[in-house]
Amino acid sequence: MKEKIEFPNNEAVQSALEASSDQDLRVPCYCEENIYRLAVRKLKFQEEEQDVDSKYYVIFVSSDTQCVPMYYQLASQNPLSACSWDYHVLLLKVSQNNDKSEILDIDSHLPYPCSLEAYVQNSFPSVHRIATLPQYAPLFRVISAEKFLHDFCSDRRHMFREDGSWSAKPPTYGCIQQQQQLKESSSSNEGIFNLDSYRIMHTPNNDNSSDFSFESAFGQVLTREQLLEHFKSKAL
Repeated sequence: MKEKIEFPNNEAVQSALEASSDQDLRVPCYCEENIYRLAVRKLKFQEEEQDVDSKYYVIFVSSDTQCVPMYYQLASQNPLSACSWDYHVLLLKVSQNNDKSEILDIDSHLPYPCSLEAYVQNSFPSVHRIATLPQYAPLFRVISAEKFLHDFCSDRRHMFREDGSWSAKPPTYGCIQQQQQLKESSSSNEGIFNLDSYRIMHTPNNDNSSDFSFESAFGQVLTREQLLEHFKSKAL
């Protein structure tokens, strides 16, 4: 039997469990918090249903230049008109019993959930197109969802303009902070912010999939090819 999950004690967790649907979690421009809360819901429901055959992963998407074009995003009225994000965040569900991998993206026009292969094929420029624009090749930082829930912190400082105003309206619940990290912080007057450790990434040198570790604090960075090869149509 799978061990009982200990969820962090913060307002984001509570708001996730109180939401009437996954789509109601969406706060535009706060994709990392949307997926944090989506992971809470999925892990809680998984526990209640005693589903031991599925594993969830949080995926940060960016590029070497911190600019990644993505299609079928809700931020664009025309699904075929690409949005250029500095980063985006997704949830990946890998199911062992029926041997499939699915992406959950509440910011996408694509089906929800969507197969990993279809999501990657439709959301990112083709391999041929990227060959002419390698600086926009998508990279994927993959982290165990349970690990992410206990390590991720954001005081939302990246959403402040120079004049102190918000660049996008923030969520109504409090910032996601981890009590243990706050206790260990040298400054009690500032929140903890480790978003940059997730969203900034560079093309990995490691091609050996046996060395991939998704349970470490900041997971593993994969190329498109590595992501598809590792999670495509395979069991846990």
